Amino acid sequence: MFHNDYPPPHFHVEYGEFKAKIEIGSLKIIRGRLPSRQRSQVEDWATARESELLSAWDRAINHMPAGKIEPLS
Repeated sequence: MFHNDYPPPHFHVEYGEFKAKIEIGSLKIIRGRLPSRQRSQVEDWATARESELLSAWDRAINHMPAGKIEPLS
């Protein structure tokens, strides 16, 4: 997440040469693409971490450190 990002709340994903911007909540890819397996993994992670992602978004747009969010175990 970046402090100068604009709504809707979203996060960025990079996997090799693939990049995607994904909306929090709907998990819709706003821009870019990911291979289906990695997209599924990201969706599982984001579903489990939705409240953390939204809190990080709020911090980031208020020019505060977004913090770290744990990966799926």
